[in-house]
This record gives sequence, structure tokens and C-alpha cells, in this order.
Amino acid sequence: MKRFLSRFFAAPILAVLTIGPATGQDSPGPAAKKTFTHIPLEDADVLNNLVQKAIADFQSNDFEAALNQLQQAEEMQPNSPMILNLIGAVRTKQKNYDEAEKKFLEALALEPRFFPAKFNLGEIKFLRKDYANSLSYFKTLKLDYPQEELLDFKIVLAQLMLESQADAERTIGRMKFPGNSPAWYYANAAYFFKAGDKSEGMKYVQTARKIFKDQTSLYDESLQDSGLLSKS
Repeated sequence: MKRFLSRFFAAPILAVLTIGPATGQDSPGPAAKKTFTHIPLEDADVLNNLVQKAIADFQSNDFEAALNQLQQAEEMQPNSPMILNLIGAVRTKQKNYDEAEKKFLEALALEPRFFPAKFNLGEIKFLRKDYANSLSYFKTLKLDYPQEELLDFKIVLAQLMLESQADAERTIGRMKFPGNSPAWYYANAAYFFKAGDKSEGMKYVQTARKIFKDQTSLYDESLQDSGLLSKS
């Protein structure tokens, strides 16, 4: 499975399965394993197939089909933070932000330290162009997850959307290099794109794609949503 499918199936499914904090604390892996507990093995297989089909439908931009698979999964396992988060991810792609936020909050009510749902709540603020509140939210989340490089990138992006280039430059200066993710490269790319230097920005994007290969789609999508990178 690719590490990132999109921000929302990344912070929802891929963050659910893999991207959690670098420290491993509260990582999504254990949460995912706990999702299909206390049910017969054959039902767990059915649940897994439903989620895998939802991923495939999501990748094909068939969000209604993905939602249908996940709603069936929710009926079988109604108290799964992972499934609730995934439904929120699909709702986000459908731009039904109120319903998406509701699902993320339901996931957190069940598992308050569930990073993917926490991250996605910040993404909702960003997509609503509420950049000031998204910046404050991601900064606070960064205090809880200091090793999570993705949050640094989101902080830089929000600062740039607020025309706070000097703050963004300082944040980039504090970022780890080389890191374990494309975050540093994409933060620099965003800075140059915002400054109008598309050529320099693309150098960082292309370098990140070469190094991190299939781990960059989440970052590409964030830049596209902010209007800094054209969709290819």
C-alpha cells in the first residue's frame, strides 16, 4: 500500500496506518490493529476487504462507492476510530466539512490521542481558508507531537497563506534536515512558490519526489489546495 494516497486518506487511512508520530507514541498502527477486535476472524476478513475496497474506490475518485464500503464497515464495527476517521476523509473530499468534522470528533471521543483525526481537524480549518485558526491549531498539535515533520510543513503553509513570510522562514530554519519525510523540501518549495519563484520551488519539489518517491502526494495536494502548485 502506498504511504500516502491523499491528505485525507493519508491522514485518515494512511495516517491511520502509518504516518503517526515519529516517536511511535500513539502511532496509528496499534489503533488500526485494535479496530477489528472482539469479532470472529471471518468478520475481520470481511471488514478488511471493505476497507481495501474503499481505498481502491477512493483512489479512483469514486467517493460515493468508498463511502458505501465504509458505512458497511461501520455497521459491523461501530466504535472504530479508524473507520470513523476514514468516513470523515471521504466527507472531506466531498467538501461536506461539517459532516467530516463530526466524524473526526467521534473518532477522538473514542480515542482522544488518535493523531490522524486530530490532524484532519486542522486540515478542515485550512480547507475552509481559516488560516489563522489552522495555524494556531497545528502549532498546538506540534507541542504534543514534536517529532512530526508534517506539522512543520502545515505550519509553514498556513504562515505563508497569512502573508507571514518572515515567520515561515524562521519555521523552515528550525526544521530538521535531512528529515524522515518530504516536509523540509516542500516547506521550501511553498516559500519560493509564494514568493513567485516557480523555478526554484519546483527544484525542491522534484528533489523531494526523487528521494521520497511515493511519499509526496500528500504534500503536492496541500500545495495545490493552497493554490501554490498547479494540478498536473
